Amino acid sequence: MPGRRSCLPILLLPFAALACRGTAEPAAGSGRSAPAGALDVVMPAPVDAGSTTTPETSSPFEDGGEGTSMPVPPLVGRLVVPEEVVADRPFEVALLLENRGVTAAHVRFADAGSGAPPAMRIELEGGGTASVRLGAGTAPALPEAGEWITIEPEASLRLPLAPVRAPTAAGLVSLRLALRLVDDRGDEVLLEPPPAEVRVTWAGLSVLHIGDSLAAGRYGRRLGELVREAGGTYRLEGWEGAGAPRWLGSDRLAGLLRDVAPDVVIVTLGTNEFDLHDPAEYLHWWDRLAERVGERRCFWIGPPRLAGVDEFVEEARGRTGSCPYFDSRPVAVPNAGRGHDHFGNQRAEAWAEAVWKWIGEQWRP
Repeated sequence: MPGRRSCLPILLLPFAALACRGTAEPAAGSGRSAPAGALDVVMPAPVDAGSTTTPETSSPFEDGGEGTSMPVPPLVGRLVVPEEVVADRPFEVALLLENRGVTAAHVRFADAGSGAPPAMRIELEGGGTASVRLGAGTAPALPEAGEWITIEPEASLRLPLAPVRAPTAAGLVSLRLALRLVDDRGDEVLLEPPPAEVRVTWAGLSVLHIGDSLAAGRYGRRLGELVREAGGTYRLEGWEGAGAPRWLGSDRLAGLLRDVAPDVVIVTLGTNEFDLHDPAEYLHWWDRLAERVGERRCFWIGPPRLAGVDEFVEEARGRTGSCPYFDSRPVAVPNAGRGHDHFGNQRAEAWAEAVWKWIGEQWRP
């Protein structure tokens, strides 16, 4: 939940290996030199406007052995990231390599014989992992397999790693990188810059929440408070007695999608539908509603725990298209209303907070 910093998501970015065979010096004209314009070399180390770099750390190369007159220059690695990113939007991560020695550094990525394309593994604390190929969609591109990188003394080289999609959870994210390099003597070096922190916000995101009378109550209002606390805007449209056919059969949904132009749509339905119809025959309405809103980022919130709801939920949870489905039954137990199918404020707020936490876990890097 926003405002709590006791549990930070972590993006762990270990560099996968690139081809490295033999220990020969790079042939003339075959390497990649830091002054090349395509590699964005700067003197001294640059800092992008609107970005922050982590404190520097070095991983000095060892002496190559007998016959070597000078030690391999020490390299410093720093992650360069924006200070703030928008939830569920891609942002760039770059690595800044700096040569703090007095001689040129010649390095390439290590691969340990895997032959795999360069990739990074990303992890969120508490669950959620993914592998993203490095260099995809970046400019300039990362060096190719076996290609040498030359960094002159007191020069720096900026390498774009990959665009990373921000988590949907608002708050701080920590990025970590482990990079294995091989120098021109065949010695392998592990470079581990200190972690970089990024703040994830919902600023600029417009959220539309449609549903039935449960959405119109304290549950929907509390969810709106959480969205606004994260920086987003929120429009709540609860419709008493509504189900998917009513939303699809009126002009109300089309008008909201046009006027609000939401980035995110939340749908809360099912309470008025589960005991009125055969799920197998009825749920084509859910298919159609999911198609209607599914061009946007969407989240579908199912009905709470009610007598007889289980069969409907098991069928319905697979009928929400591209919208992830939240099963409300474990956390939402109605305790108000004549039919005990509505909520007092405390339980409604708990339901909203569980939904918001779950939305924050729907990361798609």
